[in-house]
Amino acid sequence: MGLIVGDYLAAGSFEGKGGKVGFSVARGEFEEVPIFAGVVEIARGRVNYSLMMEGGEAVLRKALLMLRTEGDVEVIAAETGEVVVRNVGEKGGVVRVGKGKGVRIGKRGVVVLR
Repeated sequence: MGLIVGDYLAAGSFEGKGGKVGFSVARGEFEEVPIFAGVVEIARGRVNYSLMMEGGEAVLRKALLMLRTEGDVEVIAAETGEVVVRNVGEKGGVVRVGKGKGVRIGKRGVVVLR
């Protein structure tokens, strides 16, 4: 379970053992999508967050960056700040960190943002 407010994520695992915790929100909820350590899929009008957590763990995380997207992408972000974006759509796309310059990603292409 997770809750996003601004550029912060509060998440908790109610499982008895560790594993992947995921939740989804409508893409329209965000002008810029907050990216946290873990995997974020931005596709088909949804933003799907997945992160690894221990059983019974709760976390509060600040976004590594805010991302604007055109097209369907998967974002993999490490705790250390590295961010990789993969185009999972059938067409080329564009990603933009905040209000910065856009980076084109070809069909099935990959770019490193940090």
